[in-house]
Amino acid sequence: MGTPRSRQPWPTIAVGAVLVLVGAARLPAQQAAADPYPPQEVWAPPDSCTVLLDDFDSYDTGKRPPLWQAYGTDDQAKARLTVEAVDEAQPQDRALVLTGPLGPATKEMPVEAARWLLLPAAADGVRVSVKGDSGGHDFHVRLIDKDDETFGYILGPVASEEWVTHTISLTETPPQYSYGQKHNGRLDPPLRLQSVGVAVRPDGRHEGEFRVLVDDIGITVGPTESIPVWTPGYATVQDEVGLAMQPPVGTASGTLELAQEDELIYPVLAYDWGQELPRPNSYLEVAFQVETGAGDGTLFFWVQGDGSRAYVIPRMVDADGECWQFQWAQATAVTWRGWRCLSMDIAPERTAAYVEHWGGDGAMQPPYRFLSIVVDDLQPYNQVPDLPTGELTGRIGFGPVYYVPWK
Repeated sequence: MGTPRSRQPWPTIAVGAVLVLVGAARLPAQQAAADPYPPQEVWAPPDSCTVLLDDFDSYDTGKRPPLWQAYGTDDQAKARLTVEAVDEAQPQDRALVLTGPLGPATKEMPVEAARWLLLPAAADGVRVSVKGDSGGHDFHVRLIDKDDETFGYILGPVASEEWVTHTISLTETPPQYSYGQKHNGRLDPPLRLQSVGVAVRPDGRHEGEFRVLVDDIGITVGPTESIPVWTPGYATVQDEVGLAMQPPVGTASGTLELAQEDELIYPVLAYDWGQELPRPNSYLEVAFQVETGAGDGTLFFWVQGDGSRAYVIPRMVDADGECWQFQWAQATAVTWRGWRCLSMDIAPERTAAYVEHWGGDGAMQPPYRFLSIVVDDLQPYNQVPDLPTGELTGRIGFGPVYYVPWK
């Protein structure tokens, strides 16, 4: 588990196309960030950190987190899925809590928390931290592949009030079971995490309740060639890359600023959606225009979130000039505060399910260029249950971009 920490970004003044760094001061309280990563992992290449898929720190306590569901018992009303703070000293450090009865229903089916999370192709493992009391029953993780074949990994009973981190190697850890219509027993990418939960053991307890806490669900990337395709810094921002704002759409407005946190210097988009709801869909686009790799690979991008629930959407351009709009493997809405390493796959055979494209024949042709980041206000169209309305203004920071070619 990463130890959350507070940072003090420095304010900036944007003067035309020149970014000016000014004296140190603390941001407003609502923008203070608690990073889920320890200091040595912030901005690290993907093979030197855990790339988080969900750490639950941005969700409201006492409620079921959006997009997660509890399944498995005969009486599902008795299975509860909530978010709780796990450290009084760090109230922003939160975890998913799965509780349920250890009665006759659990003899028939497991109880699990389900949400499909896409695993980037560069992943070589899945990592999850757990603690609590599972009543002697096994904690398990389920993955699902492109043919909807399900793979179950049984990780043993949860019986500790200390966090235990499990790592499932996608190449070396054999699943305990698999099933599906196209059952071949092989993990065929793209892969998704389907669920985490408590699987029944015949010798487990069948009275009372189980209570399992889950945190820091992420992936690991083995030793690999992580190519830095864009690194922020004062010279990089102003001269080498020349980040630029495209004309705003709708009621949005924004400025590019330069921020500093300790030794980190990086650009920040300060945005304003212009008016309260209802309002037209609005967005801002920040142009990067940097080459990535010449072939299939995974792009990793460090983004500093503000918890505003604005949408951060990457755009690529291929060799024919066709524009491709992707989704991250993580949440596209910025529900987190602090730095988060996002990831997405770039490959012709893996684009149809995850992207939009225009200006060409619909076939991705390498080499690829990282065109821009769109910060989009999708609140007028937001239909996600339990997801609160986002803020009217915010600040989103941009860190390094890495490209990992597939072997």
